[in-house]
Amino acid sequence: MRKVPAPAWVPNPAAYDEVLATHVDAYGPALVPLGHLDLKPEHLRRRSDDDVVPLDVESVRPDVTGLIDLITLPAVLRQAGHELSAARVLGLYLDATAARGAGWTAGSLKNALRAYAAATGLESLHGLDR
Repeated sequence: MRKVPAPAWVPNPAAYDEVLATHVDAYGPALVPLGHLDLKPEHLRRRSDDDVVPLDVESVRPDVTGLIDLITLPAVLRQAGHELSAARVLGLYLDATAARGAGWTAGSLKNALRAYAAATGLESLHGLDR
């Protein structure tokens, strides 16, 4: 993996490097995960089978990972009137990324979330790290 400097807004570059390393471990060098979905209730639609789907997608950049979308998802679902536990959201993320070739485990994903919080100064993971 090519070393990319942490963005200027990241207060803990070492933790950010750990976030990127966990992504390389989970996705490998050839798979590009989706990230930065700009999640908010206006970008969610409920399908006829009652599933909720996001509409706004951008490919991940070195300074943006899909983790912020995962962290935001429980709050956005609550705002949209679709309450899911943090454990369920984490499980759905693990299943969805595994179906697309990622090798996350619950432990590696939780470690990545904690590193992301440390890297960015984020105060809450909404229970996703438990």
